[in-house]
Amino acid sequence: MLYTHKYRNLLLIVLFIVVIFKSALFAQHVYIPDTILVQNLADKGLVFEYAVKKGNTMYSISKAFNADLIDLYAFNEGVNTRPLSIGAIILIPFDNQLLDTKDAKNHIVWYKVGMKENLFRIAKMYFGVDVEVVKKLNNLKDNTIQPGQYLKIGTVNFKKENSNEKSTPKTQKKIDTRQKVNNNQDKIKKDEPKEKIIVKDSIAKEDEEKEKVKFDKIIVVKKDSTILKTDSISTKKEKVTLLSDNGIALWNKRSRTKGVFVLNNNAKINSLMEIYNPMLGRKIFAKVIGRIPPNSYPENVKVILSPQAATSLGAINTKFYVEIKYDKK
Repeated sequence: MLYTHKYRNLLLIVLFIVVIFKSALFAQHVYIPDTILVQNLADKGLVFEYAVKKGNTMYSISKAFNADLIDLYAFNEGVNTRPLSIGAIILIPFDNQLLDTKDAKNHIVWYKVGMKENLFRIAKMYFGVDVEVVKKLNNLKDNTIQPGQYLKIGTVNFKKENSNEKSTPKTQKKIDTRQKVNNNQDKIKKDEPKEKIIVKDSIAKEDEEKEKVKFDKIIVVKKDSTILKTDSISTKKEKVTLLSDNGIALWNKRSRTKGVFVLNNNAKINSLMEIYNPMLGRKIFAKVIGRIPPNSYPENVKVILSPQAATSLGAINTKFYVEIKYDKK
């Protein structure tokens, strides 16, 4: 009887763990509809909409649709300061690399014809598909289409292997942050002038930006023997306390984000972060628009950059060493 009671309790514990685990998975589940309606926005390109379900996060949405995380934050301004609301509409960039015109088992992609759009522009320029393929999919006898007409473009497989974003496994061997260089940057001549480049945040007003980056005095105070140190920076109007850190920066060359943005877990959202590439002596200020998903990257990954931020720092590889200064939360 004692053994029976013991095993029964053990079984209940196991069942409880299974229920909790399934609940966690369900909370993160992102429902992918059978049909995807793609639209072309002047400032963002091809996108489609997703209605947030219970428990969804920006990270779970990005993984489900094989999208770049920093694109989601940049395309959906305001989602970085609050949990996602059920039913909220998230704009997701559409990647042509995931398009398939042959496999009918995948999710069907439709496009609504806009004003002054023709079949060639939609097929070739928007989706990179042959005009004859689109005509065959829609039983068109010629190239005539009308505004408001829905065109079937093909299907999309969001689980398809894609070079758009390859997350760094959290079990990956850590990069030596003291190395400060990568293989490609070693080839740059040592006598190259170290030009400091400051890239302004395109969203902030110019006057506000100048106040943030013009410092009157910088006093560096080291705290114990840790990497972090506090900088006391005085501006003309206010005194701001910054934290300093260093580590690896990552970026995705295929990201469609336009602007100087960054993801970071410690900096104040919507604040400006100073990012310095010591290899080239280049410095920029980037706007913090979101967080790095926990347990998805090695601990020494400090920032994820937009392409414009990375190239302004002279980045060649998709990962490189940086030093950062930021407003604390």
